Amino acid sequence: MRKFLPLSLASALMLLTLIVGAIRVDSIPVLAQDTVGSLPDLSGANIYFSETYQEMSQFDRSDAGISRFAGLLRLAGANLFTLEWRKGIPDDADLIVIANPSTDIAADNVARLWTYLQSGGRVLLLADAFDRAGAITKALPPTTFFQLAWSDLGLQAAPTVIVREDGTAPLELRETNAQGDVTFEFSGEVPVLAIDFYTRRVDVSHPITSGLLPLLGAGAEDATPNLNSLFFMGARPLQIDASIQDFSVTPLVLSDIPNIYAETNYARYATARYSEYNIGSDSQRGDMILAAAYEDGDSSGRMVLIGDGDVIRNGTGFVTAPSYSGAFVYPVNVQFALRSVFWLLDSEQAVIDLPTPGPTATATITPSPTPSPTPTTVPTETPTGG
Repeated sequence: MRKFLPLSLASALMLLTLIVGAIRVDSIPVLAQDTVGSLPDLSGANIYFSETYQEMSQFDRSDAGISRFAGLLRLAGANLFTLEWRKGIPDDADLIVIANPSTDIAADNVARLWTYLQSGGRVLLLADAFDRAGAITKALPPTTFFQLAWSDLGLQAAPTVIVREDGTAPLELRETNAQGDVTFEFSGEVPVLAIDFYTRRVDVSHPITSGLLPLLGAGAEDATPNLNSLFFMGARPLQIDASIQDFSVTPLVLSDIPNIYAETNYARYATARYSEYNIGSDSQRGDMILAAAYEDGDSSGRMVLIGDGDVIRNGTGFVTAPSYSGAFVYPVNVQFALRSVFWLLDSEQAVIDLPTPGPTATATITPSPTPSPTPTTVPTETPTGG
């Protein structure tokens, strides 16, 4: 029922308005007006965000949340909801977003997600190497959702951590058993491993990434890598079955630096600051798949899999300078994330007009921090990828 203010209070408010002047509230900041005008129209699209498994939240405005990513989708006209898994996936769901779960998806919900995808559903899945607490993730191992995805879609994220070698450091290490006997001893220089890196290598033919080429080619690569590169931190490598199938799986983004590989025992490095490249278990140095797109022409099902939740996190891939402005430090990350959504929703593709970040931006890559709490490893037995 509509309620009205008492006359005396309403009169007082009117008088105050006349004295102070007309009060006008701009719904969209001036800095963001061009951005909003360049967004494709997503009106009527229903996007459901999963938060049951400690995913990054669309409502979280801190560095750990994804409110900026969600806010841009909302400004484009999309309707955003929280997915209630216990009620099943709604019939009106145009897109499901699962942004870096910290715990594994329950078997019954894996079945729901699989049925939705096989029935023509659309999924944006981000599978980071670390959970929200900074520990090596136990979510999405090769034995649950990715077991189905590997066998039927030819696509999965490996349970390893992409690292780059960032120089060396001196280390003395000694391990003893319960009796005090020395079982292992080491003294010397060891590689310093970092988990953050840039890349400018994308697929030139896929609708999501083809439009990024002008942005990746803009400016001097050495001087402004944050403005013309994709930024990743704590990523899992993707594995793809490249054999002929009745569907398509396209690598969208790949690494482009030589001193990079997937480490199977990052937990040891995080605790002891010691690691060694193991040819038998670690991946080959060089090419790593960071994001991929799946499409089934028969069912119309689509999925974009990104091996890094930081791509859209407020405090990393979607960080702004100045803070809480529309000027993103890594604008190509923003373009890539939005174009992934546009493709999943069959919307027109567009390069969004984003303001240039301010001089306070600090985009220098630094060595990776030690995760806290102490990380634990996950099983490393995975099918061999293409």
